[in-house]
Amino acid sequence: MMEIALDLFKDAKECRTYAPGETIFVEGEPGDLMYVILDGEVEIRSESAVLNILSRGDIFGEMALVDDSPRSASATARTACEIVPVDRYNFLFYVEHSPFFALQVMSVMANRLRQQIGQL
Repeated sequence: MMEIALDLFKDAKECRTYAPGETIFVEGEPGDLMYVILDGEVEIRSESAVLNILSRGDIFGEMALVDDSPRSASATARTACEIVPVDRYNFLFYVEHSPFFALQVMSVMANRLRQQIGQL
């Protein structure tokens, strides 16, 4: 969980709600947003394998903002969710102005990479 993400985005003007089973994004499509989960659970899936179940305070979709590549997995609401979308401009603003935020994003990415390597 990224407590700093909750602190930074809990009062965001744009918050999206998703019903259980609703698709947030699909593997292979272009990505221009990262997401912060305020409430609920999100399933991250690649093809038929579940990669991760995320919940309050977690972020996802950040890789598309870092390397400008298509989505490497799909994201689906597992439960009713409240999610804040973060565009590239705001992502880069917080990376520049909050080193702790930047370190937390890097930590999330490193942990997910280690998890994937461990499953090989």
